[in-house]
Amino acid sequence: MITSTTPARRFDWAVVVLFGLFLAGRVAIVLQGKVFTSFDTFSYAYRNDPAWDRGALVSFTGQAPRPWGVPLFFAMFSDDGSRAVGQWALGTLAWALLALSVAMFLRHRSARIAAMAAIVLLGLTRSVASWDFAILSESLSISLGVATLALFLWWLRTRALWPLVTMVVVAVWWMFTRLDMFVLAAPLGVALVWFVWRQRASGQPSSGRWRAAGAAAGVLVLLLAAGWSYAIGPKSVQTQVRWTADPTLSHERGLMMYRLRLSVFSDPQVLAAFQSELGMPGCAAVDQMVRTRQDWAIEEFARAVDTCPELRTWTDAHLTDLWSRYATTMPALFARQVMGSTGDSLTGAAYADVPALVPVPVEKMLFSKRFPLPITIAMLGLSLFLALFAGSRRLQPQLMMTGIAMAATALASVVLTVIVSSGEVWRFGIQETIAVRIAIIILLASALDSWLTSRHSAAPGKPS
Repeated sequence: MITSTTPARRFDWAVVVLFGLFLAGRVAIVLQGKVFTSFDTFSYAYRNDPAWDRGALVSFTGQAPRPWGVPLFFAMFSDDGSRAVGQWALGTLAWALLALSVAMFLRHRSARIAAMAAIVLLGLTRSVASWDFAILSESLSISLGVATLALFLWWLRTRALWPLVTMVVVAVWWMFTRLDMFVLAAPLGVALVWFVWRQRASGQPSSGRWRAAGAAAGVLVLLLAAGWSYAIGPKSVQTQVRWTADPTLSHERGLMMYRLRLSVFSDPQVLAAFQSELGMPGCAAVDQMVRTRQDWAIEEFARAVDTCPELRTWTDAHLTDLWSRYATTMPALFARQVMGSTGDSLTGAAYADVPALVPVPVEKMLFSKRFPLPITIAMLGLSLFLALFAGSRRLQPQLMMTGIAMAATALASVVLTVIVSSGEVWRFGIQETIAVRIAIIILLASALDSWLTSRHSAAPGKPS
């Protein structure tokens, strides 16, 4: 019978070489990367300019435009260059820790080397590394999520106290980088609850009870953090209006303008349906603006809407229920558009200018721009099939279930993000996009390790 005990690890020069190449690549990135700022940057980091500094950026009660996780980190640095280096250092540590955590789960050297190589390669892609030089929230939302996963796997393998405590601390910080991060963190709480229940049901000795108590405390902290985020989120969203291009637009009206501009007036079929099914009035000024402007120009679009009293009255009447009416009145059209935007989210994006260390064909394969949703689903399906076929359900159940939970949660989160927001979906869903790639690597690693384990146990002269 094959036991679940992982054999002792011997010093492996291949691991040293892999980490050396990864570190060399990350050093090349920090030496050549160029800082990127956008309009949103001034709501995360002070600009030392009265025209941009419109109030406190760090608040634990929602009195700031963003959750405290990113602005608090940025406040520790004096300029954007230092902030980028800080993000780069955190990202480098997180990806290295994840590669090591996954490798320590695997029995066979070939599987360990393959998994580590895939993870560090992903960490060197422009779709990952470029965010470290963007003074926005995405770098921390990616790096802290990667670190949380790495620490979870470490705790899952060892049941030690230090990875549990560190994981909970990092997860709480992660949940306050963006308002929607608690969705991605939810499986972590579920896994801890499951562990506590199993420990209590099995009647473990005192050491097991202490582990269960630690996991229960972790669940409590995560629940309190989720409640905290949920409580201050609406206030933060309303506070954010002062940091928008047009502070006279409320959050609800601003979201309405984005949705009309990007999802309705850019799609003739949706536009016709809104006018025929939802009674949206026409507006010559809006039609003219949409025909002549290729960029979004949301402020100009909103001004064009204001020139048409009937359209302005209609938008005012549907500020809070328009998208729900769209979904219930035209479910097929709504689903088609949501799936299209979900595919756009899964393409990945690179905002800052960093060196392309990963060959372009490889990066295009990892972050496909053509048919991204079908390709993503197909890759996940294939990875899961290989894991099941290789016997991972029996030989690597924890690793396989981690990959499945990650993929399912990331896909659900990106669909939810598309439904409740509007704008740069390829940016808003970048952490989910990367999470799906990590899930695929984890499933393939569990499949390879399980297959090699089965072959080893079946070889002549080997115990089975």
